[in-house]
Amino acid sequence: MLARHALFDEVAPASIGPLSAFDVLISDRPLPTDYAVHCRNGSVKVITPDSESE
Repeated sequence: MLARHALFDEVAPASIGPLSAFDVLISDRPLPTDYAVHCRNGSVKVITPDSESE
């Protein structure tokens, strides 16, 4: 999933699925702490410009 940082706290009128349905989340900035914890707990890999290369 691609996510622009400015939209993290926006409520959308539609949903494509729970975050747990995705394997990878790519964002243009680091995630807010609560989102990062949720991704880590759900085994969702987060990629941001600050991410370490593998």
